[in-house]
Amino acid sequence: MKKIAKGRQGDWFATLRNTGELLPCVFREFWIGKTGYHDPHVYDLSNSQDRQYVEAIQNTKRVLLTTNLGADGTRKRGAYIDECEVADVICDDNGLRFKFVRRKHRE
Repeated sequence: MKKIAKGRQGDWFATLRNTGELLPCVFREFWIGKTGYHDPHVYDLSNSQDRQYVEAIQNTKRVLLTTNLGADGTRKRGAYIDECEVADVICDDNGLRFKFVRRKHRE
């Protein structure tokens, strides 16, 4: 599979190789059903890192789908799977939720 992005371990964003654009990364393990996404982590929007991440998803309506959640539940970036368009982004006390609209590259 062609490498679509480049990032660093621990960073919540990665750079698209074809455009140089920085996009937020989300984990395939939180994909539910055909189009749903639910990350149960409660983001504190008064925290600048959390706010920047959530606002990037809300504003660009695009994410990089990645894999590998650590066995202990910690976030551990694996491969970049696809660039995806998203809609209906909600961030509240139930975590981060949205719908996948379209995948650009497909696995």
